Amino acid sequence: MKKRSPEQRAKISAAKIASWAAGRYDRTDFGNGRYDTVTRDRRRAFTQHRANAKLRGVEWLLTFDEWWAVWEASDKWTQRGTSAGQYCMARLGPDIGPYRAGNVFIQLSAENARDGSLGLKRTPEQNAARGEWMKGNKHRLGHTNSQRQRDAVSAKLKGRKFTAEHVAASVAAKKRNRAARKNHDGISSI
Repeated sequence: MKKRSPEQRAKISAAKIASWAAGRYDRTDFGNGRYDTVTRDRRRAFTQHRANAKLRGVEWLLTFDEWWAVWEASDKWTQRGTSAGQYCMARLGPDIGPYRAGNVFIQLSAENARDGSLGLKRTPEQNAARGEWMKGNKHRLGHTNSQRQRDAVSAKLKGRKFTAEHVAASVAAKKRNRAARKNHDGISSI
């Protein structure tokens, strides 16, 4: 490994000190020159968000600092995610325009998904293709649980009180599933 000159070492050291002063390095990792865990996680999330936008064909004009300022102002960073009750970064309107400062805000993920579908018009061909794509769980079609699995579920549910509404919904779901199995690719489960 080539030795660095004193000037090069001083230049690198000055850059590290400037980065540390800007909050990009943790003091404990200062000697190693690594990002602290918190900043690293934030930068990973930023990079992933930007990559996802690119995959969806959405223009990205936010810097890391702008992106983080939106999250920091919302105070929802710890509740970030795609599950129910979690928050995401959304664009104004029903997902209009690029990700840029002034065009993004933090919103519940469920609301963002709903807003993205508002006013969405699909052609009959798109609807048919989407219907085919969304038909049932093809990975478990025709699969039955083993006797051991059925016994375990039965034992867990024993003694539970079900309302008439719950029983009716369960019966309706079983009928739908039975019909779906019969109609899927001409396969009959009976």
